[in-house]
Amino acid sequence: MRIISIDRYRCIGCTACEQACPNDVIRMRVGKAYPAYPEDCSQCFSCEVDCPHQCIVIGPVEGVA
Repeated sequence: MRIISIDRYRCIGCTACEQACPNDVIRMRVGKAYPAYPEDCSQCFSCEVDCPHQCIVIGPVEGVA
């Protein structure tokens, strides 16, 4: 099981991740990206790859195998 994590302090609000997401999971709020619908994430890594500031990590949920 994986979860999407966005570092809002590093995010510059460029919208690259929002545009890259095929499932419309990522939205912008107050100029920063956030996972609005994390349950819809297909873990395709498009947002993580396209983020120019490496703000996004799709990784395992801690404590879950």
